[in-house]
Amino acid sequence: MRIILQTVLTLILFLFSLTSYSQKNGKTSYIILTGKIENVATQTNGKKTIELVPPYYLKSDKEKIIYLGDDGSFTDTVMTGKGLYYIFDQTNVVPIYLDKSKTYTITYNSSNYRKGVVNLLGADTSINRYFIEKDQNRVFVDRLNVQRSEEEFRELIGKIRHGQLQRLTESKLPQYLKEEEAKYIKYEWLSELYYFLVAKQESYPDFKPSLISKNELNINYNNEEEYKRQPYYSKLVSIYYDEKMNCANKKNKEKDSAYSNSQHVIKLIDSLVANKYIKNDLIKQYARSQLTRAENKEAYYNDFVKYYTGDDEELKQSMYDAYLRFTRLRKGTPSPEFFNYPEYKGGSKSLKDFKGKFVYIDIWATWCGNCWRELPYLKKMEEEYANKNIVFLSLSWDRFENEWKEAIQKYSLSGVQLLANREDDFFTTYAVSGIPRYIFLDTNSCIIDYNAPMPSEKEKLEELFKSVGL
Repeated sequence: MRIILQTVLTLILFLFSLTSYSQKNGKTSYIILTGKIENVATQTNGKKTIELVPPYYLKSDKEKIIYLGDDGSFTDTVMTGKGLYYIFDQTNVVPIYLDKSKTYTITYNSSNYRKGVVNLLGADTSINRYFIEKDQNRVFVDRLNVQRSEEEFRELIGKIRHGQLQRLTESKLPQYLKEEEAKYIKYEWLSELYYFLVAKQESYPDFKPSLISKNELNINYNNEEEYKRQPYYSKLVSIYYDEKMNCANKKNKEKDSAYSNSQHVIKLIDSLVANKYIKNDLIKQYARSQLTRAENKEAYYNDFVKYYTGDDEELKQSMYDAYLRFTRLRKGTPSPEFFNYPEYKGGSKSLKDFKGKFVYIDIWATWCGNCWRELPYLKKMEEEYANKNIVFLSLSWDRFENEWKEAIQKYSLSGVQLLANREDDFFTTYAVSGIPRYIFLDTNSCIIDYNAPMPSEKEKLEELFKSVGL
């Protein structure tokens, strides 16, 4: 009881000091967020927490951890700007609009958020009611179902867009938010269309997008302000330049069969992207993941130092750390270890449990489109090497155990399936910043290849297996 009273007193004094300071300066700079979220899972440390994720455009802000009481109640302050935040309760991602100097209360049950009641009190309830109902009525779009025609897909996302715009028109959002939301809906629709067209072309090389789709996607891909504020515009830009790089890589590969896409990705971004801010942000997206694939680490790192002109000191330091780390991940060195990852079949496994066998590790997640493209090839490799002294080990980066299990069951995924801890030193030491990623270890858990060929690179992978007697 004394501890509870001390905690309440500390919070009151803290809020009083903030108020006093704000009154002296003529304004308040903090947001008070309270509420109660039932059925949040208890973590291994015995605590219940939620994460408050800041708006997309507040890139310098970090996620805020908020601790819950035993009944799910919480009170906290947010010292940052206004905008659409997201509450991650270990199961759902719930939108909530927050503004400086205001108080907000939200109450719901995390186990049935999608179909349940969300109670709102305090400021901007009509705004938050709009965003929450939009999220609860969200329609899942399977962009990878490329067997559909372009017309069918356009009709599907067109209906979704029409419904969103109608709801927006009928909403009581302030005009500035309506304008932002209209852009959000537009860019979300365009990104879904673009992603589908790219995936369809990959599966059906003879497929050509319609003129109407080409015209709709013929937008300015160097709009810095939209890139900073609109997440789906940012996604569109990434898809656009990814396609540009793929075309350039094919031409370079035709001229030089030894040309490495990964080795030259930073130079390529520099040559293709006109806007300085967007260029640096795209380099940031690719820098760490492609460092793992570049054969000449020193040349790649020097390209990063030369062409990245941004001010992200954390990125610069992590690139330097990764560069140094890769010099230590040589063939024959002991692999970093992981311990007690939950297994799909029950129980848990550590890396040491696989000693005596070669281990081909697949780092993936159910939300990773490129991972799914590799899974059919992985299944074939598992079948071909079923009687060999090798284990195919899949480490999932999923946060939600139920989604991970459902995917394994639905698609009959084989091999050893473990749910990993993404923050584990195992991934930090291997400098895993993008997935899928593949690692090949020998029977003593020593590194053979810290960045092994993908399952779709069948000849390279078979050659690697053959080199160790498999």
